[in-house]
Amino acid sequence: MDMSAVKKRVLCVDDEPLNLKILQALLSKSGFDIVTAADGETALEMADKETIDLIFMDAIMPGIDGFEACKQLKESKQHNHIPVILLSALSPSECERKSREAGADAWLEKPVNKKDILEKLETYLNKEPR
Repeated sequence: MDMSAVKKRVLCVDDEPLNLKILQALLSKSGFDIVTAADGETALEMADKETIDLIFMDAIMPGIDGFEACKQLKESKQHNHIPVILLSALSPSECERKSREAGADAWLEKPVNKKDILEKLETYLNKEPR
């Protein structure tokens, strides 16, 4: 089987449906298989059930927020290899500090733009999006 034909699966997590729609549209056009979750708890469950290659996660959500969900993923031997990129509207210094503490691979300031999203995908999936 030609492995290059296998679409990379990206999990997008955000409690705002519009943000999920925007990310989903952008990533689908770039040739990725997209799954979504509306909160950290669902994201953790999906990571257990699905093969996930990368996660874009909103940092601030009700219940288990992105920082906590990221921390749990990074502490798990089963999931710690999955790159997690947190998305946040916090001040850059606060977001950077909290993202580092949670073990995130990277973070992006909201509102995110297409160029930054695609750069992160390229960096963490070592794959040029088409």
